[in-house]
Amino acid sequence: MKIILIIISLIPLICSSQNNPDSKIYSLILSEQLSSWEMDLDTISHIVITDNLTKFSKEHGTSLDFLSEGDNYYAYQLSGYNEKMVRFIKNNEFDTLIYRYNQVINEDANFESEQFKLKVPVLILDHSKIEKLFSRRNLEGSWRKFYRKNPTSPGYFEFSKIAYTENYAIVYFVHRAKPLIGFGGLEILIKDNDEWTSYAYINLWNN
Repeated sequence: MKIILIIISLIPLICSSQNNPDSKIYSLILSEQLSSWEMDLDTISHIVITDNLTKFSKEHGTSLDFLSEGDNYYAYQLSGYNEKMVRFIKNNEFDTLIYRYNQVINEDANFESEQFKLKVPVLILDHSKIEKLFSRRNLEGSWRKFYRKNPTSPGYFEFSKIAYTENYAIVYFVHRAKPLIGFGGLEILIKDNDEWTSYAYINLWNN
Protein backbone atom coordinates (compact mmCIF):
# COMPACT_ATOMS: atom_id res chain seq x y z
CA MET A 1 0.00 0.00 0.00
CA LYS A 2 2.82 2.40 0.91
CA ILE A 3 4.55 1.68 -2.40
CA ILE A 4 1.38 2.51 -4.34
CA LEU A 5 0.98 5.78 -2.45
CA ILE A 6 4.60 6.72 -3.17
CA ILE A 7 4.17 6.00 -6.89
CA ILE A 8 0.96 8.04 -7.01
CA SER A 9 2.67 10.97 -5.29
CA LEU A 10 5.53 10.88 -7.82
CA ILE A 11 3.32 10.92 -10.92
CA PRO A 12 2.76 14.72 -10.90
CA LEU A 13 6.50 15.30 -10.53
CA ILE A 14 7.33 12.97 -13.40
CA CYS A 15 4.73 14.53 -15.68
CA SER A 16 5.89 18.01 -14.72
CA SER A 17 9.48 17.10 -15.63
CA GLN A 18 8.48 15.63 -18.97
CA ASN A 19 6.38 18.66 -19.88
CA ASN A 20 8.74 21.27 -18.46
CA PRO A 21 9.13 24.00 -21.13
CA ASP A 22 12.46 25.06 -19.58
CA SER A 23 14.04 21.76 -20.58
CA LYS A 24 12.83 22.07 -24.15
CA ILE A 25 14.05 25.65 -24.50
CA TYR A 26 17.49 25.07 -23.00
CA SER A 27 17.97 21.97 -25.16
CA LEU A 28 16.80 23.81 -28.27
CA ILE A 29 19.29 26.63 -27.77
CA LEU A 30 22.17 24.25 -27.14
CA SER A 31 21.29 22.22 -30.24
CA GLU A 32 21.20 25.37 -32.35
CA GLN A 33 24.55 26.51 -30.98
CA LEU A 34 26.19 23.20 -31.74
CA SER A 35 24.74 23.33 -35.24
CA SER A 36 25.71 26.95 -35.95
CA TRP A 37 29.26 26.32 -34.77
CA GLU A 38 29.31 23.24 -37.03
CA MET A 39 30.56 21.04 -34.22
CA ASP A 40 31.03 17.35 -34.93
CA LEU A 41 28.95 15.64 -32.26
CA ASP A 42 31.01 12.47 -32.65
CA THR A 43 34.08 14.31 -31.35
CA ILE A 44 32.41 16.00 -28.37
CA SER A 45 32.66 14.07 -25.11
CA HIS A 46 30.20 16.29 -23.22
CA ILE A 47 28.78 19.80 -22.93
CA VAL A 48 29.69 21.89 -19.89
CA ILE A 49 27.02 24.11 -18.36
CA THR A 50 27.31 26.19 -15.21
CA ASP A 51 24.58 25.69 -12.63
CA ASN A 52 23.92 29.45 -12.62
CA LEU A 53 25.25 32.60 -14.27
CA THR A 54 28.81 33.49 -13.26
CA LYS A 55 29.81 36.93 -12.01
CA PHE A 56 31.63 37.47 -15.32
CA SER A 57 28.37 37.26 -17.24
CA LYS A 58 26.53 39.47 -14.78
CA GLU A 59 29.28 42.09 -15.08
CA HIS A 60 28.46 42.43 -18.77
CA GLY A 61 25.04 43.73 -17.76
CA THR A 62 22.09 41.36 -17.90
CA SER A 63 19.46 43.94 -16.95
CA LEU A 64 17.30 45.25 -19.75
CA ASP A 65 16.12 48.43 -18.08
CA PHE A 66 16.83 50.36 -21.25
CA LEU A 67 14.14 48.32 -22.99
CA SER A 68 11.65 48.83 -20.19
CA GLU A 69 12.29 52.57 -20.50
CA GLY A 70 10.97 52.56 -24.04
CA ASP A 71 14.17 52.51 -26.11
CA ASN A 72 12.77 49.72 -28.26
CA TYR A 73 14.64 50.76 -31.39
CA TYR A 74 17.83 49.75 -29.60
CA ALA A 75 16.51 46.19 -29.37
CA TYR A 76 15.89 46.30 -33.12
CA GLN A 77 19.50 47.36 -33.68
CA LEU A 78 20.93 44.70 -31.35
CA SER A 79 18.89 42.02 -33.11
CA GLY A 80 20.77 42.75 -36.33
CA TYR A 81 17.77 44.73 -37.66
CA ASN A 82 15.62 41.63 -37.59
CA GLU A 83 12.21 42.59 -38.98
CA LYS A 84 10.58 40.18 -36.54
CA MET A 85 11.72 42.46 -33.72
CA VAL A 86 9.85 45.37 -35.30
CA ARG A 87 6.63 43.38 -35.10
CA PHE A 88 7.38 42.11 -31.61
CA ILE A 89 8.20 45.57 -30.24
CA LYS A 90 4.71 46.66 -31.26
CA ASN A 91 3.21 43.63 -29.51
CA ASN A 92 1.70 44.23 -26.08
CA GLU A 93 3.53 41.17 -24.78
CA PHE A 94 6.94 42.72 -25.46
CA ASP A 95 6.96 45.06 -22.46
CA THR A 96 5.47 42.34 -20.26
CA LEU A 97 8.16 39.87 -21.28
CA ILE A 98 10.99 42.33 -20.62
CA TYR A 99 9.48 43.23 -17.25
CA ARG A 100 9.22 39.58 -16.23
CA TYR A 101 12.76 38.93 -17.42
CA ASN A 102 14.11 41.70 -15.20
CA GLN A 103 12.22 40.11 -12.29
CA VAL A 104 13.84 36.67 -12.64
CA ILE A 105 17.32 37.46 -13.97
CA ASN A 106 18.97 37.10 -10.55
CA GLU A 107 17.11 33.92 -9.61
CA ASP A 108 18.80 30.52 -9.79
CA ALA A 109 18.14 28.38 -12.85
CA ASN A 110 18.72 25.06 -11.03
CA PHE A 111 19.69 22.62 -13.78
CA GLU A 112 19.82 18.85 -13.80
CA SER A 113 21.79 16.91 -16.41
CA GLU A 114 18.82 14.66 -17.12
CA GLN A 115 16.64 17.56 -18.26
CA PHE A 116 18.65 18.18 -21.42
CA LYS A 117 17.50 16.23 -24.46
CA LEU A 118 20.71 16.16 -26.49
CA LYS A 119 22.80 13.66 -28.40
CA VAL A 120 25.78 14.28 -26.11
CA PRO A 121 25.96 14.16 -22.29
CA VAL A 122 25.74 17.35 -20.22
CA LEU A 123 28.03 18.10 -17.29
CA ILE A 124 26.77 20.67 -14.76
CA LEU A 125 29.56 22.64 -13.05
CA ASP A 126 29.28 24.85 -10.00
CA HIS A 127 29.52 28.43 -11.28
CA SER A 128 31.80 29.34 -8.35
CA LYS A 129 34.40 26.84 -9.64
CA ILE A 130 34.36 28.54 -13.04
CA GLU A 131 34.69 31.93 -11.35
CA LYS A 132 37.66 30.71 -9.32
CA LEU A 133 39.36 29.15 -12.35
CA PHE A 134 39.01 32.21 -14.56
CA SER A 135 39.82 34.77 -11.87
CA ARG A 136 43.50 34.12 -12.55
CA ARG A 137 45.41 36.79 -14.47
CA ASN A 138 46.74 34.18 -16.88
CA LEU A 139 43.59 33.64 -18.93
CA GLU A 140 45.27 31.33 -21.44
CA GLY A 141 46.55 29.21 -18.57
CA SER A 142 43.04 29.01 -17.15
CA TRP A 143 41.69 27.76 -20.46
CA ARG A 144 44.47 25.16 -20.72
CA LYS A 145 43.48 23.89 -17.27
CA PHE A 146 39.80 23.86 -18.29
CA TYR A 147 40.52 21.82 -21.43
CA ARG A 148 42.76 19.37 -19.56
CA LYS A 149 39.63 18.40 -17.62
CA ASN A 150 37.25 18.83 -20.56
CA PRO A 151 39.46 18.15 -23.61
CA THR A 152 36.74 17.69 -26.22
CA SER A 153 34.04 19.98 -24.88
CA PRO A 154 33.04 23.15 -26.79
CA GLY A 155 33.93 25.45 -23.89
CA TYR A 156 31.09 26.12 -21.48
CA PHE A 157 27.60 27.60 -21.51
CA GLU A 158 25.60 29.65 -19.02
CA PHE A 159 21.86 30.26 -18.85
CA SER A 160 19.60 32.54 -16.88
CA LYS A 161 16.18 31.56 -15.67
CA ILE A 162 13.56 31.79 -18.42
CA ALA A 163 10.79 34.41 -18.35
CA TYR A 164 7.45 33.71 -20.02
CA THR A 165 4.35 35.40 -21.31
CA GLU A 166 1.44 33.62 -22.94
CA ASN A 167 3.11 33.29 -26.33
CA TYR A 168 6.77 34.23 -25.80
CA ALA A 169 9.79 33.32 -23.72
CA ILE A 170 13.15 34.99 -23.20
CA VAL A 171 16.44 33.73 -21.78
CA TYR A 172 19.94 35.13 -21.46
CA PHE A 173 22.69 32.71 -22.46
CA VAL A 174 26.47 32.81 -22.73
CA HIS A 175 29.00 30.71 -24.61
CA ARG A 176 32.71 30.91 -23.88
CA ALA A 177 35.27 28.72 -25.58
CA LYS A 178 38.70 30.42 -25.62
CA PRO A 179 40.28 33.67 -24.38
CA LEU A 180 38.92 35.60 -27.36
CA ILE A 181 35.82 33.51 -28.10
CA GLY A 182 32.78 34.44 -26.10
CA PHE A 183 29.43 36.12 -26.44
CA GLY A 184 26.23 36.71 -24.56
CA GLY A 185 22.76 37.54 -25.70
CA LEU A 186 19.03 37.09 -25.37
CA GLU A 187 17.12 34.38 -27.17
CA ILE A 188 13.46 35.20 -27.73
CA LEU A 189 11.21 32.27 -28.51
CA ILE A 190 7.63 31.97 -29.69
CA LYS A 191 5.12 29.26 -28.89
CA ASP A 192 3.13 27.72 -31.71
CA ASN A 193 0.91 24.69 -31.12
CA ASP A 194 2.60 24.18 -27.73
CA GLU A 195 6.04 23.99 -29.38
CA TRP A 196 8.78 26.55 -28.77
CA THR A 197 10.87 27.85 -31.67
CA SER A 198 13.48 30.60 -31.96
CA TYR A 199 12.02 33.97 -32.86
CA ALA A 200 14.83 36.53 -32.54
CA TYR A 201 18.25 36.97 -30.96
CA ILE A 202 19.51 40.15 -29.27
CA ASN A 203 23.30 40.32 -29.07
CA LEU A 204 24.49 42.01 -25.86
CA TRP A 205 28.26 41.53 -26.02
CA ASN A 206 31.16 39.77 -27.74
CA ASN A 207 34.74 39.19 -26.65
